[in-house]
Amino acid sequence: MGCLWSKTKSDLTDADRTKSSALPSDEMALKPYEQDKLQCTVRKPLHLYRAQDVAEQLTEIDSKLLGNIRPDEIEGEAWTKKQKYLTPTNLQNERSPNIMAMVQAFNRLALLIPTEILGETTPQGRANVISKYIKIASECYKLKNFNSLKSVLAGLQCTPIFRLTKTWNKVPYNRLREFKRLTTLMSEVNNWQLYRNQLNKHLASNTPCIAFLGVYLTEVIHHGCYQGILTNRSAVSSCSAPSYTDAAEGIDGSNNPKALLERYKASASKCISLRRCSPELQCLLHEGGGAPYSESLNYKISLEREP
Repeated sequence: MGCLWSKTKSDLTDADRTKSSALPSDEMALKPYEQDKLQCTVRKPLHLYRAQDVAEQLTEIDSKLLGNIRPDEIEGEAWTKKQKYLTPTNLQNERSPNIMAMVQAFNRLALLIPTEILGETTPQGRANVISKYIKIASECYKLKNFNSLKSVLAGLQCTPIFRLTKTWNKVPYNRLREFKRLTTLMSEVNNWQLYRNQLNKHLASNTPCIAFLGVYLTEVIHHGCYQGILTNRSAVSSCSAPSYTDAAEGIDGSNNPKALLERYKASASKCISLRRCSPELQCLLHEGGGAPYSESLNYKISLEREP
């Protein structure tokens, strides 16, 4: 699943940070992004566009990607199976192309951010790019797009970037304060409690929002384990009862994953922006945001920038 569930730097201990000399694996390398294959002639870095424009386009893309996910794609945890990238075939419960399209979009953005930051050769240059992406994260939060918000934060919190002490020392205080606020909101502490509280609030008030897909897919897995235990079909001691959002309860009288998905999709469908930004930005993001390096390559470059 790539960096969708990777440990972010806010979750690392001091002991983890001392292991920075060991290169990460290449598991972050992605397959080509398949959604909306457009040919871009402009390759301006993403951080050079207006933060509001980037956030709005990310929100429109997430809204469409989430809306494309079919209920049958979560059956049997299809996104974890060998055939997960395929379109419907005779292999039942082993294909989830739309879930994987959204996962890939998330991971690609999370890898593009450190790639662009490390493209700068000076601490001040890297700090400027970090500041811009914090602003983009803030704009995603204003649009209540928790999925892209988490993706941007994952890019900023990854080891190749977080270890750059000289660079972070040059990031303005107001940006650091905003970064801290947003990372606290999207922290896994207490089973994502702060994020869940905000999501509950928006769903209960019918406020358009886009849920973070990673938490939802984890809940689906827990739900499957829990239901298996209840019916004695499975004895997985590590599984526990799912903790779905309160606002989604009662849709069909239960915490049904498919009902929850439909609730998320309905809310996300209202997030599509009516204002159009530059065609080259639309093209760049629909292509997946350029060509990010793998995490291991970003790490090697990080060591070169600040040994």
